[in-house]
Amino acid sequence: MVIGIDIRSTVKPQRTGIGQYTYNLIKNLSQLDHRHRYLLYSRIKFFSGKRNPEIKNRNFRFFTERLWRKSDLFFSKIDLYHSSSYDLIPPRGKKFVLTIHDVIVKAYPEGHSPETLEKVNKEIVRSLEKADGIITVSENTKQDVLKYFKFPENRIKVIHLGAGEEFFPLKDEEKEKAKLLLEKSGIKDRFILFVGTIEPRKNLKNLILSFAKLKREIPHQLVIVGMKGWGAEGVFSLVEELRLNERVVFTGYLPQAKINFFYNLCDCFVYPSFYEGFGLPIVEAMQAGCPIVTSHTSACAEIGKNSALLVEPGSVDSLAEAVFKVVTDKNFNQQLRQKALSRAKDFSWKVAAEKTLHFFDDIYRRK
Repeated sequence: MVIGIDIRSTVKPQRTGIGQYTYNLIKNLSQLDHRHRYLLYSRIKFFSGKRNPEIKNRNFRFFTERLWRKSDLFFSKIDLYHSSSYDLIPPRGKKFVLTIHDVIVKAYPEGHSPETLEKVNKEIVRSLEKADGIITVSENTKQDVLKYFKFPENRIKVIHLGAGEEFFPLKDEEKEKAKLLLEKSGIKDRFILFVGTIEPRKNLKNLILSFAKLKREIPHQLVIVGMKGWGAEGVFSLVEELRLNERVVFTGYLPQAKINFFYNLCDCFVYPSFYEGFGLPIVEAMQAGCPIVTSHTSACAEIGKNSALLVEPGSVDSLAEAVFKVVTDKNFNQQLRQKALSRAKDFSWKVAAEKTLHFFDDIYRRK
């Protein structure tokens, strides 16, 4: 079988969730599968330098769509196509496996403009009509798909994501070096951490309001790592309004390896999102042995399970109380660190790739 994979999300300068998923999927598939042939599809230049996954498997080839070519040539060479995007659908006769990471346009429409909601909803419906099988990254996303769209449940496979090898607990001497690097960014000894795109769905306003309640009781900074998304302006203006400029640090987008320093050195990682299809930063934090506070809603509760302190994301008081407990109760903090490391063992890119390959084989054999 020749498997075509859409890797367009991996070539973006700032690779976020879907890009990380695709990158780690092909990297691990190349290490375990020597039976099938793979054609990796992109419309622009491929990975460059350090962003290039180590693919030594000769069965993997890249396909760049140049100006004089069309995607038809790519599809003519494959038997099964896999993508996390809704805008490129194979012609009839080609098996199609679609990974759905979330159903935000239905479950949390407040996070997008009306034009975006209409466009994405149409693309999802069109993709589902063509898909032979669906991978969802959580049970929560599976249930959302079944709730909002028509698709046979027996053709949906839940496959949890993993966290990259760049996330791990640092040794004491490594932490000292990391502290020096963070100090250059204006980050002091103790801080509370958030990692993710700055957008309404991530509930950063309530996180900042809860931090404002605690600012006189704890010495911490609040460090927000991530790129600006739709509606980010309100977060920056709230920090100004509450006069928290010296206590709240925005780092912007950072490479994965550097984010590991933040996970290791923070007193608490807070991920109070209103809605997540999976919540990849939760697993990254777990793998680094970080104490976690996250929402009891959507996939956050599914992934965090018994290893994180779960809170009502809409309650500023509950969020503040949870953060205060984690950063002031040393025994509880240590318990959460151990639980995080234990839970992290349940998530693996290698296992995700193995399950994905089995699902490809299953879908290809079905008539």
